[in-house]
Amino acid sequence: MQKHIEHLRSLYSKYAIDAYVIPSSDEFQNEYPPQKLNRLLWITGFSYSNGVLIISKDTNIFFTDGRYLLQAKEEIGQYCEILDMYKPGACKIIGDVLNGGSLGYDPMLHTVDNLKYYETLASRYNFSMKRIDTNLVDIIRCAGSNENIQENSDITVFGIEYAGESHLDKLNKLTAKVETSLDYIFVTRLDSICWLLNIRGNAVPYTPFPLAYLLLGTKENTLTLFVDDITKAKLALLPIFVDNLTILHISQIKSEFSKLLESGAKIQLDPSDAASWFLQNTNKCIIKEDPIQLMKAVKNEVEIDGFKKAHLYEGIAVTEFLAWISSNPGISEFEASQKLLEFRAQNKEFLYPSFETISAYGKNAAIVHYKPSLENSSIIEESGLYLVDSGGQYYFGTTDVTRTICIGKPQDEHKVMFTLVLKGHIRLARAVFPENTRGSQLDSLARFDLWQHGCNYRHGTGHGVGHFLSVHEGPQSISSGKKIDVALQAGMVLSNEPGFYKDGEYGIRIENMLLVIPSKHTGYLEFQNLTAVPIAYDLVDFSMLEQYEKEWLQNYNKTVYNLIGPFISDQAKKYFSGLLIDL
Repeated sequence: MQKHIEHLRSLYSKYAIDAYVIPSSDEFQNEYPPQKLNRLLWITGFSYSNGVLIISKDTNIFFTDGRYLLQAKEEIGQYCEILDMYKPGACKIIGDVLNGGSLGYDPMLHTVDNLKYYETLASRYNFSMKRIDTNLVDIIRCAGSNENIQENSDITVFGIEYAGESHLDKLNKLTAKVETSLDYIFVTRLDSICWLLNIRGNAVPYTPFPLAYLLLGTKENTLTLFVDDITKAKLALLPIFVDNLTILHISQIKSEFSKLLESGAKIQLDPSDAASWFLQNTNKCIIKEDPIQLMKAVKNEVEIDGFKKAHLYEGIAVTEFLAWISSNPGISEFEASQKLLEFRAQNKEFLYPSFETISAYGKNAAIVHYKPSLENSSIIEESGLYLVDSGGQYYFGTTDVTRTICIGKPQDEHKVMFTLVLKGHIRLARAVFPENTRGSQLDSLARFDLWQHGCNYRHGTGHGVGHFLSVHEGPQSISSGKKIDVALQAGMVLSNEPGFYKDGEYGIRIENMLLVIPSKHTGYLEFQNLTAVPIAYDLVDFSMLEQYEKEWLQNYNKTVYNLIGPFISDQAKKYFSGLLIDL
């Protein structure tokens, strides 16, 4: 890492900067960037999905959120000062380090909104931002490099039997909503492009995305798709569109975008996702949220049926794993994650994980997004808590589920904290709420019981989930930390995942997927559980549960058994044996 950083610093005089900022995001704002676009990983070795490195002439400052603070300290703490990006006043250190100097940035890696935030910091803490159109990390990475990174560029049609709606119907619905004076919508979110055009790819880890930009002409539903050469050649062989699609190379996006602006065309883009380069030196763009995001978030009946099918298969695989791991201590966390993958792969419909499995024993589970590896993995011993958070990608749905189980005899503290988390999980799952309710209004339901004991957790309670798209999807969420003005609607899918983490000792999380459905009360909504994985009783302190909570837990496990029971092994049925009793 230090060698790369010194090489980077050697470029500062040429570009007249005093520091350079490297975010974890790539040009497409991917949560999991492809290897060739993951500059932060290359220069630091930080392997998680949210981080910002600022390299001054003599200091390295690394910002991340509460999920990754412990892991950042482990991976790169010897080289960098690690700070919580959401802690009030944390960014003042940038001004202290720069002391009136300039911070260089690549405008393709920072969204419009993101750059505005940096400019606010620059004004507040006395430094300046300097745009550099050449990425400095790419310069030093290519210099003398013999890397041979093989990237995927496949692309396929996502059939209407999975999508439930043709791309033409989606286009017509979209353009019917836009302003008549608008000429183009510039779509930069890969999930929006895939959903709208009913295509999927394989360029991004864990997520079925190609790398692409889309210019949608709103007058006649014309489409200009920018992709790489391999994807372009494969698209030409697919009978997706008739005569309204133009395919150009992805390197042409800047010149084509500039030509349209020069012609006077009115182009709409989303400031939360479009690279700030596209708004440089012009006020001709219309700044507005990506309208596809909300359309995509409300699943149709075919998509909902697909989610239910995916969760049935997931329930079988994860339950088999839980039964197996409960009687097979002594293996490593990494070996456990591979065993779970084996159980999933027994189903031919399973494609690949929806994110890197979190398989964490003991103190490692206190690291919210811990990832074991073959080289660095703890042994799951015969006494302690084991947390597994994993998911799968299927053509008909995307899944995400977390369970915390006890290996051996539970400690009293473990039972108390698990039960508090469970109470919050049940409280949210049972919620009935009026239409137009925001997820932020429901977040406290999951935290309430923890709060009464002076406890909390450093992550959101719920995220949206895509339909064979990203496992983390917007615009809907259940979180106190995000000011998202999006009302929950019937058809949306979100997670319910409260937790508790005691640094250096243990971690607890319980996660199910929820489908928003109409309530029996007119004008109200509620949740339906999609996840079909049992919740074990050995960590539950039943004296802390109200009767309605016991009934919910009992009914949940019985419902899960009725759904997956006919398809699981005798070992898994034995695991269920103590979960079907009346509480």
